[in-house]
Amino acid sequence: MAGAEVYGALWCELATHAMRQEPYAAGLADVMVAAQLRESTRIYARLTTPAKAARLARLTVAVGQDLIFDLLIDRDRRAADAAVREFSRMVRRELDGGVIRDECR
Repeated sequence: MAGAEVYGALWCELATHAMRQEPYAAGLADVMVAAQLRESTRIYARLTTPAKAARLARLTVAVGQDLIFDLLIDRDRRAADAAVREFSRMVRRELDGGVIRDECR
């Protein structure tokens, strides 16, 4: 997490430039969202249907980015870690059809 704490504010600042569609930030959408979606979708696609993989990838990227954002603001590492664990359980249930495997507990 040290990297997020060091570079997180810069990431958010660059994201703002991409949201405003500043010409010099045009390539950031690929780095900040599309590349993460592609890789997450690829990983989930090994475990489920393409449609579910794409949906879980979008959700995973959104949750991950927001948890880092929250951590950068409130510095509550315990809450962020707990949220990651709960989200991981939710995803595993979705992938396993409602069954939680032992390594998820």
